[in-house]
Amino acid sequence: SKQLPTYFRIDTRVGYKWIGKRATHEVALDIRNLTNRENPFYVRYNSETGKAETKGFGMMPEILFRIMF
Repeated sequence: SKQLPTYFRIDTRVGYKWIGKRATHEVALDIRNLTNRENPFYVRYNSETGKAETKGFGMMPEILFRIMF
C-alpha cells in the first residue's frame, strides 16, 4: 500500500506546575508544528474533480489545565 511521505515538525511546550497538599496543578501551552509547515496528514477523494487530494494541518496551539488528586 502507499504511504504518505515523511515530514518535519517541531513541537514545543511552556508550562508551570505547582504541588499543593491535596492536589497538583499544571498549566501549559502546547504548540504543535511550530514552523507552520503544511505537512501531509491524509488523502481524500474529491468526487467533484475525480482526484485524490492530500490534506494537511498547520500550527495547532493547545491550552492545558490539569488537576491531579
